Amino acid sequence: MIRPATATDAEAFSRLHSQGFLRGWSVEEITALLAEEGVVAFAHEQDGEVDGFILLRSVFDECEILTIATDETRKRQGIGSALLNHACTALKSCDVTNLFLEVAEDNTPALGLYEKAGFAVSGRRRGYYPRLGRTRADAILMHKTL
Repeated sequence: MIRPATATDAEAFSRLHSQGFLRGWSVEEITALLAEEGVVAFAHEQDGEVDGFILLRSVFDECEILTIATDETRKRQGIGSALLNHACTALKSCDVTNLFLEVAEDNTPALGLYEKAGFAVSGRRRGYYPRLGRTRADAILMHKTL
């Protein structure tokens, strides 16, 4: 089940985000984002537990995917695709026509998700994401017209 998120989801979102990212977002950071104008989020629930979410920020006819995360024990089960499809449908009904994001070049599952959903590469930010040690990963900029 996918539903609109509320501030009460911030703890679950923080837990999920920490599973998938080097520096997970805190409950406070997510709560603050959810309170911002133009920010919308959707939660995916299974068996009464939040196991995925997508967080977006819209301005006029454009929207950025800020993050998407799923429970590490439920990856590759279509949760990310379901959240992305749901968000695209919701955004279309709000007259959003342009959706964009950035993703680390070494995040192969996410790149596959976005390519499958019809996103195209539109640019690159060299050395954008820090990695353990002294290495950095490029950010791949992607875009989709809704």
